[in-house]
Amino acid sequence: MSSQERRLERIEKKKEKISKMEERLGAIPEPLREQQMKMIDMMKSSIEMIENDICKQKNVWDFSEIER
Repeated sequence: MSSQERRLERIEKKKEKISKMEERLGAIPEPLREQQMKMIDMMKSSIEMIENDICKQKNVWDFSEIER
């Protein structure tokens, strides 16, 4: 498995984890919900940075253009 394939796999796992976290936000009390939302935002920005890096390596503009 190449480095890029591992990175793509990690991105998918993070996206799944984020969606599960977002689904559970309603059941979390307010002070913790805000903290959870910040963590979700940080994870999303981390994914975005990885996607942008892969785009630069592949010399494409949009992450959706990259073959998986």
